Amino acid sequence: MEEGVSEITLIEISAFVHATEDFEKVLQCIKSIVPFDFKFDVSSAKGYYGNPITIINVRIKRKKEIKKILENILRKLSKEDRDRILSELDDRVDKSRFFLRFDKFEAYNGRLKLGKGIQVVFTVSTYPHRKEKVVECLRDLFSRT
Repeated sequence: MEEGVSEITLIEISAFVHATEDFEKVLQCIKSIVPFDFKFDVSSAKGYYGNPITIINVRIKRKKEIKKILENILRKLSKEDRDRILSELDDRVDKSRFFLRFDKFEAYNGRLKLGKGIQVVFTVSTYPHRKEKVVECLRDLFSRT
């Protein structure tokens, strides 16, 4: 696991809390991704129709914590979702950033399934700094069992 982890320098997690949702429940969804206590920022926005939206943001920079999150994600992802990520890697990488989205309902129940609701962005640093190198690093990481 060390090789792919060392290239990931930042994990950013964000989730919207809509007016009809419970803040604590959405926070619980993030806790199913981050298996330790963490700090978070909260900001506010307005939806298309003026409805209030609260945004929860988490930034993880420490290598040990990044490793724990990756191990947790890899352990909870189904083989089907891993295969989907591998087949979509080119589309999920933009320069040095890799994007995943997880289903809120599943995350609230302690499972991780690709879907909508919680965005996770990984910043990947490689040398040389090319998208192809980032994809190669991630392919190696998500191919492991």
